[in-house]
Amino acid sequence: MNANFPQFMNGPQFAYYYNMADMMDKMANGSISEISQYTPVFTKANVEAMLNGDPTDGWDNVNYIDKVFGTGINQKHNVTVQGGSDKMRYFASVGYLGQKGNIDNFSYKRYNLRTNLETQLAKNFQLSLGIAGNVGKRETPGYASGGTDSNSELGEQGWLSVAHQTIMMHPYLPETYDGLYSATTQNNTSLPNSPLAAIYESGYKHTNSFDLQTNISLQYNVPWVKGLSVKVTGAYDYTTSHNKNLNTPYSTYIHRMPTSTTDWTWSKADDPRGTANGINLGEGQYSSHQMVGQGSINYANSFGKHNVEAMVLAEIRDYKENSFSGYNKNMSFSELPELSFGQPADSPISGYSDANRSIGYVFRLKYDYDNKYLAEFTGRYDGSYKFAGNVSGKRWAFFPSASVAWRISKENFMSDLTFLDDMKIRASIGLLGNDAVSPYAFLSTYDLMDSNKNAYQTILNGKVMQALRASVIANPTLTWENTLTYNAGFDFTMWNGLLGVEFDAFYNYTYDILTSMGGDYPPSMGGYYYTYANYNKVDSKGIEVTVSHRNKLNLAGKPFSYGASFNLTFARNRYLRYPDSPNTVEWRKRTGRSVDASVVWIADGLFRSEEEIDNSAWYGTRPNVGDIKYKDLNGDGKIDEDDRTRVGRGNRPELTYGLNLNCAWNGFDLSAQFTGGALFDVSLTGTYYNGYDDNTVWTQAFKEGANSPLYLVQNAYTVENPNGTFPRLTLGNQGHGGDNGLASTFWLRNGRYLRLKSAQLGYTFPKKWMSPVGIQNLRIYVEGSNLFTICGLPDGIDPESPGVNNGYYPQQRTIMGGITLTF
Repeated sequence: MNANFPQFMNGPQFAYYYNMADMMDKMANGSISEISQYTPVFTKANVEAMLNGDPTDGWDNVNYIDKVFGTGINQKHNVTVQGGSDKMRYFASVGYLGQKGNIDNFSYKRYNLRTNLETQLAKNFQLSLGIAGNVGKRETPGYASGGTDSNSELGEQGWLSVAHQTIMMHPYLPETYDGLYSATTQNNTSLPNSPLAAIYESGYKHTNSFDLQTNISLQYNVPWVKGLSVKVTGAYDYTTSHNKNLNTPYSTYIHRMPTSTTDWTWSKADDPRGTANGINLGEGQYSSHQMVGQGSINYANSFGKHNVEAMVLAEIRDYKENSFSGYNKNMSFSELPELSFGQPADSPISGYSDANRSIGYVFRLKYDYDNKYLAEFTGRYDGSYKFAGNVSGKRWAFFPSASVAWRISKENFMSDLTFLDDMKIRASIGLLGNDAVSPYAFLSTYDLMDSNKNAYQTILNGKVMQALRASVIANPTLTWENTLTYNAGFDFTMWNGLLGVEFDAFYNYTYDILTSMGGDYPPSMGGYYYTYANYNKVDSKGIEVTVSHRNKLNLAGKPFSYGASFNLTFARNRYLRYPDSPNTVEWRKRTGRSVDASVVWIADGLFRSEEEIDNSAWYGTRPNVGDIKYKDLNGDGKIDEDDRTRVGRGNRPELTYGLNLNCAWNGFDLSAQFTGGALFDVSLTGTYYNGYDDNTVWTQAFKEGANSPLYLVQNAYTVENPNGTFPRLTLGNQGHGGDNGLASTFWLRNGRYLRLKSAQLGYTFPKKWMSPVGIQNLRIYVEGSNLFTICGLPDGIDPESPGVNNGYYPQQRTIMGGITLTF
């Protein structure tokens, strides 16, 4: 079930607020001057028809949120066998996971197997072998369940997902009309939205997958040098999946609203994916192989109170992947979904392959004296195929780190502090590398087609010819991104664990960041500059604190144990260098500001009178009473792009915290995990992956013709609610170019929250009951996740929702019960 989701309008509420918004628009444009002049779109008879219980008349009152999002069922089973002797140990586990989604026709099944074997092959030789694999089957309808449009690389996209179509659905529509599912049209696309048709008639996407992970290692303990060993390790991972996607076009009925010349009408509308290809099928196969080899020399020994460990290691990795797909169209029937039973699609085949390798060398040296003075020094020397090998110092880089610690509690001068169990002071410094950039950016590459697969063309001698276009301008000096980290802290425990504290302070400096360039170059360069460069610089600093307490006491004559652990992390970042355009006004530049800061207009409440509008600057055309008022930052008497500024915080908490609780008594055990965040803003408007800001269903009533959350319409400014705290109720498109649709501080809300992330209650039966029947241990339990959330956001808004929440699949609240049985 959904953990956090707003309550939307029912049928009569939709009719009331739609009429109110329509009336507000007509009063704003001068069509009418008072309430008595308004002719409602939804009449009293329409509302009565919604409530008469007879959907055959074309009216109903359906909660499509509840209709689509039901209760899913999860089940998980594992059987484990382990044992052995001093010469050999073994472990084997088989498991099953079954998930039936809370939306019909979404399911996932997985069978998994894991085995480990450790054996003494001969004197000084140890062999370890591990094999793990799983077989999975995922089934969904032709449409995704949900997603986010905030980033094109996050997987499922929200547009036209089942969740999005559910929000678009009008609650006064019956589920079906004249044998077809009913639908609404999306104003900005005229595409029909019908969640029930998307679930039950759109076809399917079936994916069968197989994953295999294997590893083997052989260790030789050198007999003539105490503590010296040589180890070789090999790993092979294989993944394959087979996808079969059948698209079955369908038709729906749309209930169109009346116009000046027509009454309510029903009309057919086809599948928003289109019907030109008829019943069509896509089928493909993907596979990947990865081999990793390691060789290491290890040494560990003690010389009195001096303890030494050393290790040198070399690693090589080889990765290959391959994918191919075939597509057809205009199949005669869907009962035999085979590629040969249709015509080749316009692009009938596709495929790609990739291969890369990496190699690295690692060393580690550890020393401690009497476990009192501790030091460790490590280093990596890595090469990446993503950087030029013929330019010195670019492909290979060295990343060292060092740490020291002092267990001060072992000093003689601390011996009188009997309440102190342990205390340690520590510090570290390290350099990390990152090669997260498109492969071969050190080479110029060219494309034959654009992102929409339209061929580039040019004219030579009067003839249209195939053309190439540069897609990457080579940067042969491209190299590793680096992060330098500093850390200092201490930890201690007192009174036999009654109090424990861990504290860390850190500073991270990331430089030579692999950056997509362009912002700081003028248009006159025609795009001819390095596509990627080591340019940006970012730093972050903060603290981490953990405070714990554990204790035991007697309760009703039986031992009662409990524990609590509170953790807190504060981190704040900023850009030290960013490719801001030279023409950018100072208050919009990223340099010196938080990485996650938003570019918004500054809101100054709502206009409450015509006089206030007369004496204010505004954006675009003259606003109306109840519209958002913005601050004129540059004082030029108008609101435009130059008045946007970087303010506020990002949608990632600067402060995160958690509380873990546990207790046990007389066979019962209880645990709970609370998580939370603060010092961040949730933007109810959305910023898409391309930087475009727009309204969402949380900020614009009847967005694109959709249903709306109750908080938005109930608290909107209207003639009947002049003290409304949300902008004027309207049917207008308040998009990026509209007064209330601008991304502004009005829609930035404090995101602080506390969530009961998980809780579990269990009971372990007494051994004296179990031993006679051959059972070593029997425990039953019930657990839940995302049980409740406390926050100050509008009702139902999830503080952990994505940047753009049009149609995202909400987090789920789960309740599970289980049994753990050991023989």
